[in-house]
Amino acid sequence: MPGYEVIEDIKCYAPHLAFQNEDFPSEGFEKLYAAESKNFWFVSRNNVIRYLVKKYLIEKQAGRKKFLEIGCGTAFVLKGLSDLPDLELSGAEIYLQGLKYAKLRLPHANFIQLDATDLPFKNEFDAIGAFDVVEHIESD
Repeated sequence: MPGYEVIEDIKCYAPHLAFQNEDFPSEGFEKLYAAESKNFWFVSRNNVIRYLVKKYLIEKQAGRKKFLEIGCGTAFVLKGLSDLPDLELSGAEIYLQGLKYAKLRLPHANFIQLDATDLPFKNEFDAIGAFDVVEHIESD
C-alpha cells in the first residue's frame, strides 16, 4: 500500500491534489453542505442508495461490512447510511475542503483524501460507491 501524508488530521494519499480545486470551487462544498438535505435530487438519490445498500449488502451478508464512498463530498450519502446496522463507513474525496464538511456532518466516519484513479486499497471494502463521480474523471 502506498504511503500517505497527514494533513489537518486526514490521511492524504494524493496530497498534491488535496488543495487543487480547478474543477470544483472550494466554496461549492459550503453550498452543497447547506443545500443537500433540502434538495429533491439529493434526498431521492439517498433513498435509492440506502435501499440498495440495505438490500444487497446488509441483508445479504452477515457480520460487519465496510463501505467506501469515493467522491463523498460533504458526506450526505454516508450520513444517509449511518444508521444501518453493522456498517463501517469510510469516505474518500480528492479535495480536502470537502472532507472538512464531511467530518462536520459525520464525525465518527473514516475520511481519507485520494485520487479515484489511483486507489491505495485492494480487497479492503465489501462495497464501494461512486455517485456523481465518474463523469468528472477525464480518463474514466
